[in-house]
Amino acid sequence: MENATSSWLESVLSASVRHTIFSVNSSVLLVLSLAGLPSNILNMAIFRKLGLDSSINISFFSLSAADFFCACIYAVLALIMMDMSGLIDIGVDLADIQFLLATVFVCISTFGSWVTTLISMERCYCVVAPVSVKQVCTRKSTIGLIVGMLLVQVAIIATNLYAVRIYMDRSPEGDRPRAVLDNAGTNGRLFVTLLFWGTSVPTLVCFGVIVLSTVFLAIALRQRSTWLQSLPGQRTGTIAVNRKLIMTVVAISVIYIACFVPSVAVGVLYFFIPALNPFQSEKRDLALAIGSFVRISQALSGVLNIFVYVRMNTRFRDCLKTLLCTLCAQLRVRVYQDERTS
Repeated sequence: MENATSSWLESVLSASVRHTIFSVNSSVLLVLSLAGLPSNILNMAIFRKLGLDSSINISFFSLSAADFFCACIYAVLALIMMDMSGLIDIGVDLADIQFLLATVFVCISTFGSWVTTLISMERCYCVVAPVSVKQVCTRKSTIGLIVGMLLVQVAIIATNLYAVRIYMDRSPEGDRPRAVLDNAGTNGRLFVTLLFWGTSVPTLVCFGVIVLSTVFLAIALRQRSTWLQSLPGQRTGTIAVNRKLIMTVVAISVIYIACFVPSVAVGVLYFFIPALNPFQSEKRDLALAIGSFVRISQALSGVLNIFVYVRMNTRFRDCLKTLLCTLCAQLRVRVYQDERTS
């Protein structure tokens, strides 16, 4: 059954179909990555300006940083795929480098899932125990949890980079040079086990926690608003701020869930159909074709978050306007000075 499924997929993904998939998906991925780079730079700059003295701002800043680095990888992968499909010619065959970047991407993506989980769990705890949330979800505890997961993912990346070797060879499809990824020194079983327990399992657990916490927050949102209004001395502004913060977390979580469903589905597919093992060289094109759809959905997640922040967070929106006005003013001054000197 597994071999039959694999053979069927390979027969469907003929050379022309793979070429079309790479051409279309690489173009879409490049657009999304180029949109994600400036948007996440703005996110990091604004949350830094708003202050990293609160745990929620630290988490949002870390999530934006993860999305930024993912966007960088998306851009490189998109260019490699465009070269493979013949849309552009970068002069070097870098097809093998995709598998090296894939490990880095998976680790950063796992880190982003972890941060999103921390954001969701903090809001859930705020709903359940609003009095003690500031004593539990402190700045130090948030930084410790974020840095801890970051170190785990960096260790996985470093292990992979240490074991592989890259050398230049002649491409079999032409005269241009080809970057060959030699992983002969890698213990395949050990590396797959490390990836499984270090990235796949945490990501799947985070995905499940985010789904449950999002459902909980969506149900509790209305009940909490009613409860706050019934308390004596509660200001309307405080209630609105708390409501918008929960709505922001729910929106970010919904975007995460919707955009990561393809990734989870592909992971489950690989788990139950070992014949589709993406680490086998003969399954390279099939793995790249399937992975191109996953990258697009995840790249979309990193682009959409800024719209949620602008819509839900008044301070973020005001800070963004101020920052953009300052950048425009500096640009006009620079253009004026260039015109005077020319």
